[in-house]
Amino acid sequence: MGSLSDRIIDLAFSWQRLVISAALGIASFALARTGLMVPIGPGVFSDASEIFVSLGAALGGPAGGALTGLIGGLGFMPEVNIPVHVLSGFLTGVWYIVLWDYAKSKGLGRPVRIAVWSISVLAFYYLLTLPLYAWIFSGMESGTSFLDLYADVAPDLLPEAGLTMLVTSFVLFVIPDSLAAPEP
Repeated sequence: MGSLSDRIIDLAFSWQRLVISAALGIASFALARTGLMVPIGPGVFSDASEIFVSLGAALGGPAGGALTGLIGGLGFMPEVNIPVHVLSGFLTGVWYIVLWDYAKSKGLGRPVRIAVWSISVLAFYYLLTLPLYAWIFSGMESGTSFLDLYADVAPDLLPEAGLTMLVTSFVLFVIPDSLAAPEP
C-alpha cells in the first residue's frame, strides 16, 4: 500500500487520473460560467459545480483535486475563491486516500466507506470550505465579520452540500472499485 506521501506522489503522476480530473474540472468550470442552478426543492437551488470538484479529488487524488479545483474555480472569476477550490480539492483528495486505506485495512465494505465519505462531504463544506470563504470575503468587505458571514451563509449552503454529498456518494458507490480506488 505504501505511505500516504508515496500514494500522493504516485497519484500526482498518474496521467489517466489527471485527465479525468481535468475533464471534471472543465465540467465544473462550464457549470460555474453558465450559472446553471439545479432545482432541488420548491424555491431551493444548488450550484452543482462542486460535485465535479469533489469527484475529481476522490478519483484523482490530491493533485487531481487541486487541478479540478483550479479549473472549476476559474469559472467563478473574478471572485477570490480559486485558492479555496484548490486547497479544498487537494485536502479532499488526501482525505479520500486516508479513508480508502483505513476502510481497506479494517475490512470495511463499500457501504461503510461511502457512509463515512458522505459525512466527510458535509464536514468539509462546514469545517473547511465555508470557513475559508468567510475568512477571504470578511477580509475584503468592510464591516462584515468572519462569524457574521459564516452564520449568514451556512444555512444557504446546505442544499449545495447535500446535493454534492448525495451525487458523489452515489457515483462512488456504483462505479467499480477499480475506478473508485485512489490508485494510479
